Amino acid sequence: MPLCAIDRLATLGSDQADALRARLDEVGYDHRAIARGESIAGGLFDALRLPLVHDALALDDTPASDLALVFAYLGSVPFARVERALTPALAALALELGLVTRDADGEVRSPFLLMPFMGLWVLSDPLSQDGDAVMGPGPTTHEIARLVPARPPRSVLDVGCGAGTLALLAAERGCAEAVGVDINPRAIAMADFNARLNGLRAEFIAGDLFAPVAGRRFELVLSQPPFVAQPPDVDVAVYLHGGAYGDEFAVAMIAQTPRVLTPSGRALVLLDAPVRP
Repeated sequence: MPLCAIDRLATLGSDQADALRARLDEVGYDHRAIARGESIAGGLFDALRLPLVHDALALDDTPASDLALVFAYLGSVPFARVERALTPALAALALELGLVTRDADGEVRSPFLLMPFMGLWVLSDPLSQDGDAVMGPGPTTHEIARLVPARPPRSVLDVGCGAGTLALLAAERGCAEAVGVDINPRAIAMADFNARLNGLRAEFIAGDLFAPVAGRRFELVLSQPPFVAQPPDVDVAVYLHGGAYGDEFAVAMIAQTPRVLTPSGRALVLLDAPVRP
């Protein structure tokens, strides 16, 4: 499935972001709304589970469940329910930005995921789309995020930042120099949007590994490098594949990490490692 255009996301203003963020918080679109969806038919494959999740959230008939249906579970709701959840003005803004689309029959759906994560809201792509899709927070993100100090060091670098989740978490906790790098320009554009949406200051730069921050040093480096093996007949997905065995990207990154750490700095890297022949 081709990725949708994201150029309109750059037009989000700070006042609009403040209003949208306040509304998401007001209606309770947070971890509790996602927990409600995740509690439905647990253990089933998504192909079987998602229709049940859609039906259950639609029957809830609350603003938080409607937003979860559209932004977390790839469902749809009538436009009137989106206006109720977001207010008419913010529903119109969501259409203008391309955060949602409206069908001819009035049903509204989103080409994106917009997930609550540890007090943030993070926009990303559904990973069923093509190889340049931008990964947002997932279960493994929680594993590394819980190790980020409540008072992080002054400088933090998120390598392979995707939608910018870890850099933004550091910025939200008070990091003065939160930086994210990613080889995918789409990820950088989406991370910039997420910084504006959350009212945070963070720097996002496109480039390979540490090239965008050459000569700079950081007290903490965070990364979830792609670590899935790429079969020879499969096109690369930048968020997923780490090389023929899956560990090539991670090994190259770890080997270069000391050059960007301060003398007392450290790195937190989460990956799976293959057993080679």
